[in-house]
Amino acid sequence: MKFFELLQISLGNRDAFTETPEDDEWRDIYETSKRQALIGIMFSGVERLPAEQRPPRELILPWYMVVSKIEKRNALMNDACAKVWENFQKEGYECCILKGQGVAAYYPAPLRRQSGDIDAWVLPCDRKGKSIDQCAREVTDYAHKFTPGTKASYHHVDFPAMKGVEVEIHYRPSYMFCLTANRRLQKFFYKSASEQFMNVIEMGNGKTSRPTSEFDAIFLLSHIYRHLFEEGIGLRQLLDYYQLLVNTEIASDSEKKATILRQLKRCNMMTIARAVMYVLRESFGMEEKYMIVEPDEKTGKFVLNEIMLTGNFGQYDERVSAAERSSAIGRNRQRLKRDIMLYRYFPSECLSEPFFRLYHWYWRRKMN
Repeated sequence: MKFFELLQISLGNRDAFTETPEDDEWRDIYETSKRQALIGIMFSGVERLPAEQRPPRELILPWYMVVSKIEKRNALMNDACAKVWENFQKEGYECCILKGQGVAAYYPAPLRRQSGDIDAWVLPCDRKGKSIDQCAREVTDYAHKFTPGTKASYHHVDFPAMKGVEVEIHYRPSYMFCLTANRRLQKFFYKSASEQFMNVIEMGNGKTSRPTSEFDAIFLLSHIYRHLFEEGIGLRQLLDYYQLLVNTEIASDSEKKATILRQLKRCNMMTIARAVMYVLRESFGMEEKYMIVEPDEKTGKFVLNEIMLTGNFGQYDERVSAAERSSAIGRNRQRLKRDIMLYRYFPSECLSEPFFRLYHWYWRRKMN
C-alpha cells in the first residue's frame, strides 16, 4: 500500500516508492493521512522523495498550507502548556502534560505532530496520606470553581479553554476495565506521580513537566488499549509509541525494559503490547531491536485493520451510525457490539467492561 510506503519514507525507514503513485493514488494517500491525523508527518516524507516521485503541484501546495497551520498550532499549544503548568503550580497543584505536546518531544520534528487538546495530570501538592479519590475530589472542586456545570468522569474533568485551547484535567492518567488490572495500574500511576511532576523541560516561552520514557511506555500503551475499546484508535497514537521506543533508550536498557515488562504483565497488557509491536513493524518499518516484546501477528493484524477502518479516535468508522453516536442508548449498544467483537482477542477486558460501567455510574453520582 502506497500510504504505508510514504509513512516509512517519512520516518527514514525507506528511501523512495517502489513505484511512483498515480494522481488518484496521491489523493488516496492524502485522505488516509487526514483520517489518521498524520498530515504533517507524511509531508516530511514528501520532502524526502526524489523530484520525479513527488505529488502533483495542485496537491502539494494545499498540503503545505495545512502543515504550516499545524506547526503554528503546535507553537500556540506549547505556550499554552507552559501557562497551564505555571498556573497550577501557583494554585498549589503539581502538574505534568500527558500525551500531546509532552509526547511530541520524542519526535525529530515535534511541530509536525498533529495536536489535540491539552491533557494535564494534576494532583494536590499536599496529597501525602490522601487516597486518589480524595485527590480527585479536590481537583474536581477546583475545576468546578471555573466550570460549575462540568461533570467529572472517572479519570478527568474539563477545564476552561486557555488561549483557545481545550484543557482536560486528569487525576488518573488512564484506566482499565478489569478491576484487578486497573487497581494495579492506578497504584503504579500514583506511586510514580512525583517523578513525573519533577521531570521539567523547556516548552514554548516557559517550562512544563512531562512523563519519563519509562512511565510513557506503560501509560501510552494503556491509552491505546482503552481507546481501542471505547471508540477506536488511530495511527497517530501508534506513531507516538514508535517514537518513544526508537528515540529513547528503553529497548536497549535491559533493566528499564525488565521493569516495564513486569508492570505490563501485572496490568494484563502483554497481549496488546505484542499486537502493537506487530503494527509498528508492519506499518512503520520498526526494527526488531526496538521491540520490547515479540510481535503477535494474529492480534496485530486485527488491531491494524481496526485502525484503518476507524481512523483517528474512531471518527471515520462507517460501521457506527449517526444515531448511535448521538444518543446514550446508541453509544452503549455500540460499546456492547465492540465488546463482542474484541472478546476473541482481549477477553478479560471485554468481560469486565459492563461491571466497570456500572461502577463508573456510581462513582460519577458520588463525585458530581
